[in-house]
Amino acid sequence: MGVGNNRIGKLASFTDTRVRHLHHHRHVGTPADVFDRSCRDFTNRRAILLHIFDPARLPAFLHATFMLARGGCTGPFGAKSLARARTEHLALAALAVGLIVTGGILAPRLLVFGWLVPAFLIAPPLHFLMTAPEHLGRDPTSRDLTENTRSYRAPALWSYLVNYDNYHLEHHRYPALPFHRLPALHARRMGEHPGGSGYGAALGEVAAAIAACRRTG
Repeated sequence: MGVGNNRIGKLASFTDTRVRHLHHHRHVGTPADVFDRSCRDFTNRRAILLHIFDPARLPAFLHATFMLARGGCTGPFGAKSLARARTEHLALAALAVGLIVTGGILAPRLLVFGWLVPAFLIAPPLHFLMTAPEHLGRDPTSRDLTENTRSYRAPALWSYLVNYDNYHLEHHRYPALPFHRLPALHARRMGEHPGGSGYGAALGEVAAAIAACRRTG
């Protein structure tokens, strides 16, 4: 079905995100992909809500903090990247604790409604809407990027907010290409069909894939 058990951007350090992202590029279309989405995420309404809002990410973050503090490993790291990830993760955990304590003392309402509520109730569905069309509804068993990855047109503001990842096939083919050059690359690839599908069509395919999972689940 597609890629992304996507904890990218969700309580993750820079190195952790970078390593997992590169791992995803290498293994997209295979069971080894660390960001694999499958039908088990969408078998019923409860599973869908749990996947979108991902309440397990906070316990997962706490577990990763504990593991890294003890010198353990929580992902596909090498020795150098693991050391950097550990430093960044523990610093992130210390910063979060400091902000929560400080906010709880000085501005508890701002802490709750300015950070915690958006972080747990608004950001997760937005993150899902941003990332789901990249692979969801495409063929997860194919190594062919034209089969397992989707590009779609979107308004300029949306493209900017998602770092032009709506041109995701081009991003996978040329991952080192600066994101602002992806639209031109997409236009060259489309050739005589410069329009391509839009975000609405991409969401329609995502919804159809989720509905298929519910029927077979």
